Amino acid sequence: MNPAFTPTTSPTGLRVHDRIENAQFELYTESRVAPTPIATGSGHGLSRQPDAEAWHTSSDAGFALPVDSAVAFDTTRITLPALVDVFVWQPDRTLVGKTTNQESATYPEQGAYALDVDIGSMKLQLAVTDPFEIHRTDDSTVISFDATATVRLGARSLHTAPEATITITDDVRDGMRAVSLFGSALKTTTPERSFPTLRGHPPLVERGDAFDAPATLDAPDTGIAIEIPLDWGDLYRVSTLAYYLGATVQPGAQRALVLDGVRYPFPSASGFGDAVQTLLEHVFLLDCVVRTEGLYSVSSVFS
Repeated sequence: MNPAFTPTTSPTGLRVHDRIENAQFELYTESRVAPTPIATGSGHGLSRQPDAEAWHTSSDAGFALPVDSAVAFDTTRITLPALVDVFVWQPDRTLVGKTTNQESATYPEQGAYALDVDIGSMKLQLAVTDPFEIHRTDDSTVISFDATATVRLGARSLHTAPEATITITDDVRDGMRAVSLFGSALKTTTPERSFPTLRGHPPLVERGDAFDAPATLDAPDTGIAIEIPLDWGDLYRVSTLAYYLGATVQPGAQRALVLDGVRYPFPSASGFGDAVQTLLEHVFLLDCVVRTEGLYSVSSVFS
């Protein structure tokens, strides 16, 4: 259920509908547009290539940040009916400008730009290669071009609700298969996954007569696995860690974290739950620290 794009006629433009959150937003153009669906280099906004590094980048589509779905159309002007912040990126994820504290900005040179727009209900991103200007009116934000330009518009759901439901039996192996798909809700496997907007809600799990999972739930190939005995209690304890790491949960004689084939044993049953919680907190904390040198250059909370 990726965001959908529908042309509007009065006024002309596009309506973006996030079907997971049941949210929508309209942007307007000077004339009617015919949006064409395009690949984002991703499914759920992320590459489906087997390489883990390629899995979390959408730069091949011109987007600097993950998007779930995208379209292309031609226009000379885009009007966002709100005063919004626009962050201007290059596809290599270099932030080159923002309009948060200024009324207008001009980018006269031809090149690849990704305009990240936070509209609150979802994330929008515009990928362009033509010179453009951003300016604000009393109640809107306008992106204009000198001539007709091809714009790629991507949308990312905030995804605070489950996208789908997995059916399992009482067999703990089915539970492991379900938890192994929780990582499909991640928008990235970089430290930026510590941002809530870059990790979606995992799917719901319900009991049934047979295992069933939608084909859209495609987890990343992170090379991380968690081995546990066939025990529901152990599975509950590792479920959140498996989701955050995008890990596969599989049966094992001993409890262990497996990274690219190297096993790191967990403590015995008595200390297992605490060890899992400590590891999750540690990874999350390090992600928050590392991300200060990532997409958004911010001062560390510890400085």
